[in-house]
Amino acid sequence: MEGALQSVKAFLTALASQLSSLIKDQIDSITVEINHVRTSMNEALLSWERISQKFEDKLSKITADVQLGRETNVENMSESVEESEIDDLNSAMGSSSKCMNMNFQIPSSKTYLNKRRAYD
Repeated sequence: MEGALQSVKAFLTALASQLSSLIKDQIDSITVEINHVRTSMNEALLSWERISQKFEDKLSKITADVQLGRETNVENMSESVEESEIDDLNSAMGSSSKCMNMNFQIPSSKTYLNKRRAYD
């Protein structure tokens, strides 16, 4: 009986050792995968930051170009407009000051849809 007990004990010890080794290998494998994902995510984040910075730079340049274009257009317009045309414009604006004091409001899409449903 003692021999059978020793045999079972040796078997269980070997099984526990194998299970421990399998668990350790599995943990190591998962750790490698986690590190790989972490590295990939860091690279993706850096790429996103570079792309985002490029977009911000382009947007800033476009904004500056638009502002410069507006200033250039105003300068060009003022250079190309005769004084008599400016007087005519001022006169027309003075006679239409009533229109300038009106508050025009663009209805929201919800208001538009409600009015449209009322007509349908």
